[in-house]
Amino acid sequence: MTEPDLGALPYEALVELLERLTRQMASGEVGIEEAARLYEQAGLVHAAAVERLETVSSRLEAMGAGRVPFAARDDTDRLQERPTGA
Repeated sequence: MTEPDLGALPYEALVELLERLTRQMASGEVGIEEAARLYEQAGLVHAAAVERLETVSSRLEAMGAGRVPFAARDDTDRLQERPTGA
């Protein structure tokens, strides 16, 4: 079986792959060698998922640096301060 390119997979696909590997290992239907291979692959998938989350988190932090999160903003005061002639 060809190993997927983990860097090309979206986060959701990484989670699905990790869940599948976990189910295979937990099934008890694989031998010790296959279980070890699955465990190693699960470690790589987990690392890729963590890296993806950290990358997205950094991007979101950079986009929101110095800004109040949308859910915490209260635009009603700003709307009331608008000049009447505008």
